[in-house]
Amino acid sequence: MAEVRSPLQGVVVRVAAAEGDEVAAGATVVVVESMKMEHVVEAGGAGTLRRLAVRAGDQVKAGDLLAVIAEGIAPAPEPAAGAGAAGASGNG
Repeated sequence: MAEVRSPLQGVVVRVAAAEGDEVAAGATVVVVESMKMEHVVEAGGAGTLRRLAVRAGDQVKAGDLLAVIAEGIAPAPEPAAGAGAAGASGNG
């Protein structure tokens, strides 16, 4: 798991990804504003955004945790409950 941390003190002005999203290396995860300048915080590697620790409007300090990315390919989602049974009984 890779942690994405704030490079500086400021205010989160935009969260560009949601928990569960696939992110590419270099993709924008969060935008932090400091001294009227926006700083894009990018994913260090490709993977799945497992935890988002901030939201727009949050104040952060340098080094604060912004997000956690599970590097690599995410497992396929499990089918909805009952979806397999309905399909099987309809083919019978």
